Amino acid sequence: QPYRHRTSKQPDTEMASRGLVLVSMALLPMVASFTPSGTAPFVVSSDLRAKSSLSTIRMATEYRTFSRRQMFRVLGAAGLLPIAGANAETAPFGEDVLDRPEFRRRQDLFLLKADDVKGLDLSDIPFAVNGKKKKVSKLLGKGATIVMNIKLDDPETTVQLPALRSLMAEYAAQGLGAILVPTDQGDYEPDDSATVRIKVASQFQIQSSSKGPIVVTDKTDIVGKFAHPLYKLMTAVKPNPNNVSRITLNYEKFLLDADGKVVRRYPRLWPSDRMQRDVAAVLAGKELPPEDPKWLFAWKEADKEVTRSIYSFRKHYNYYDQQEAGQDWAGTKSETFSPGSNEARFKGVTTGKPLEVPLGD
Repeated sequence: QPYRHRTSKQPDTEMASRGLVLVSMALLPMVASFTPSGTAPFVVSSDLRAKSSLSTIRMATEYRTFSRRQMFRVLGAAGLLPIAGANAETAPFGEDVLDRPEFRRRQDLFLLKADDVKGLDLSDIPFAVNGKKKKVSKLLGKGATIVMNIKLDDPETTVQLPALRSLMAEYAAQGLGAILVPTDQGDYEPDDSATVRIKVASQFQIQSSSKGPIVVTDKTDIVGKFAHPLYKLMTAVKPNPNNVSRITLNYEKFLLDADGKVVRRYPRLWPSDRMQRDVAAVLAGKELPPEDPKWLFAWKEADKEVTRSIYSFRKHYNYYDQQEAGQDWAGTKSETFSPGSNEARFKGVTTGKPLEVPLGD
């Protein structure tokens, strides 16, 4: 019968019997030769032995009878794995396909070229806020600005947004501003932009205003082919210490000076209140303090999560190079549409106005 994941705790005797069956399945094809009377010797190839033993390990670990490491130890101690030969599909423990350079390249985990952002001017870059285009230069703080991508369903939200609120309470009067950018990329953001702003205000007491000091933009692509020009510019001029340009995890942050120049980039697990010394230096027009060793360690830890975490941006898994840029949700389009068109039939969704759905005759 097909092997299935266990759904309940099974008796020890049943577990033991399954273990014996699995080990027996591994032993059987590894018999060097079997010569019944009157027949030619039957020899099992090394390829078959390798595949059989590895299949047994896979079945055992899928059924959760033994861990993969335990099975390798059992078969190795019995002298069974060595005879698998060079064709065995094994790799030393600690190696992972997700860490291989070719896989990381397919995930766009590399440095952008300077030509990729050539000609981008911060003062001319538009950003959608409440459905209207605003120049980024108009959203910047007078002395410094924090730019941070947000995702409300991420548990880290309960740390990151209160930390930002605390920092802004101390430095907003001195010219610190913040641009918070929600996105549908990565782990899906179920709310539309208006609802995101409402939740940020009601749950974290952070009011959004296009006049500052804090603005929550409309949902925007921040990675991939249609990444917003501001993110293309920031990530190209300030890659992370892991030699990756693009955004890799939720709640990565950039600190910009009064002219919009990126001065430092911060990892997901580095809340805004830990940026206090850097912010104070930028507002005072001084040089940044030396990089904190813990900051570098946080980046190294972040690199381990880039290809694994549900809160990372993983190409072909939770974001794609689609045919067009992502668009904000505009109501239940599929419920009220004209033939041949999927344009919304009601307006004002992004500003929080009630939806008016025609009921028909």
